[in-house]
Amino acid sequence: MPIYLCLTLLSRPIAVMIFGGKSAIRDRIFICLAGLRGASSIVFAILAMDGGDSATEHNIFNIVFCVCLMSMLVQGTLLPSAARRLNLIDDNSNVLKTFNDYKEEDSITMMRMFVPEGHPWENKTLSEAVLPTGSLAVMIKRDGETIIPRGNTQILANDSVVMSVPPYESDKSLKLREIKIKGSHPWLGCKIRDLKLPDRLLIVMIKRGDENLIPSGTTEIRGDDIVVITDTEESANPPVPHKEKTNK
Repeated sequence: MPIYLCLTLLSRPIAVMIFGGKSAIRDRIFICLAGLRGASSIVFAILAMDGGDSATEHNIFNIVFCVCLMSMLVQGTLLPSAARRLNLIDDNSNVLKTFNDYKEEDSITMMRMFVPEGHPWENKTLSEAVLPTGSLAVMIKRDGETIIPRGNTQILANDSVVMSVPPYESDKSLKLREIKIKGSHPWLGCKIRDLKLPDRLLIVMIKRGDENLIPSGTTEIRGDDIVVITDTEESANPPVPHKEKTNK
């Protein structure tokens, strides 16, 4: 007990206060309260046992073990309360950042854009292509080859451009739904511009095999496509819009 009290109340606080650098006083106090906890001291005690004489080696190990045990029981239990009292808890911060310096505040979403023949990006360099705002091209997949792009890298037909894009934080009023295009579906063989969609619906993506297509008005919907739409209404079975009738 005297050794534990000496280390906890005297030696460690003095060392922290002297060598604490520019840390705030409340940070230094918390470090003092953090104590010895951990297995390092026990490991050092084992090393001392290997190099010491038989008369003292067991006493050293027992002393270190008891000090570490008391530290975990007393200081380890009091740390959460001490952190709250010293106002060192940030409820808005991600605790994972404590253990990973590379944890970002905002997440990043990866998106792959397939470039078919006739696409506005075809035969243009990255600096010339109009990429979505906030996006960054991180790689180009071409004939099984991975290319790390630069501003002067040319985009060719049938390339897959992989981009990092900022995620959208939904307000939960917008729902994403998938519609499977079967053989009898009224959208089969139609171009998107020919569909009479309600104002609340928007086709945002078409899943076709292994490709995710960002549609335009000229995109034709094919069999076995999965059409991803946005819908602002709560409905388990949203109405399926029909093809717009054209006057002949």
